[in-house]
Amino acid sequence: MTITGLFPKSQNPQLRVELPKSEVVSSLEEYQNRVMEARRVNDGKMEAFYLILLGCLYQMRCEPEYAFERFQEALKADSSNPDAHMFLGHYYHAHLKDYKRAEQEYQDAIGLAIPGGVMVHKAYNCLGMVYLEQNQAEKAEEMLLLSYLDYCGKFGYDLSLVQAFLERGGDMEPVLSFLNCAHEKDPENEKIQKLMKEAWVKNGKPQKGAVNHRLLQGEHITQVRYYSEPSRIRLTAAKEIILG
Repeated sequence: MTITGLFPKSQNPQLRVELPKSEVVSSLEEYQNRVMEARRVNDGKMEAFYLILLGCLYQMRCEPEYAFERFQEALKADSSNPDAHMFLGHYYHAHLKDYKRAEQEYQDAIGLAIPGGVMVHKAYNCLGMVYLEQNQAEKAEEMLLLSYLDYCGKFGYDLSLVQAFLERGGDMEPVLSFLNCAHEKDPENEKIQKLMKEAWVKNGKPQKGAVNHRLLQGEHITQVRYYSEPSRIRLTAAKEIILG
C-alpha cells in the first residue's frame, strides 16, 4: 500500500493526521532506527518507505524543511517510489510556488503509481490546482476529468479541486462531470450531493442530468503532450462513461 493510501480521509498530500506529541517523538526515533537498519542491509525500498514516514511526521511538527530533506533522501534511495515524488511536488507547490518543478513531480508520481489508485487520483487533482493557480483553467479542467476516469473511490474522493472551481466560478461543466461520476460510485455521500447542488445552481441549471463536456468531443485530446497513453485511452472512453 502506498503511504498516501494509508490515510484515506486526507484531502491533500500533507496527510491530515493528528498524533499525541509523545507518540510523534517516539515514532521519529523508531523510524530513524528503521532507516538505519534498511541502510545496513542495503534495502532501498524499505529505506525510502521509512524516510517518507519520517517526512510526514516532520510535516505534522510544522517542520516542512526537514520533511523536504527526508523526501529527497527517499527519492535518492528509491527513484521509483511515487510517494516521494508526490510529497516533493506538494512541497514545491505549497511552500515554494515552484509550479514547474511541482508539475514534474506530480507527473512522475502519476507515471509510477498504480493506475486507477488513490495516488493517481490525488496527483491529477494536485496538478489541476497547479494549473488553476496559474490561470490555466482548461488544463485544470482536463486534470479534474482525468482524476476520476478509472478511480473506484474506495478511499474517498479528493474534492479540493472541485471546491476551488466552485469558488472561482465560471463554467461548471467539468465539475459536474466529475461529481456525476463520483455520485454514481458513491450515491450516499452527502458532501458530493451538496457540491452537486451548488454546481448546478452556479451553472444556471438547478437540476440533475448528463453533462456534455466539450473536452469529451472529438479527438484533439489525444494530441496533448503530457498525457500518458493509458490516460488518453481513458479520457476517450469517458465519453461513453458520462454520456452513455
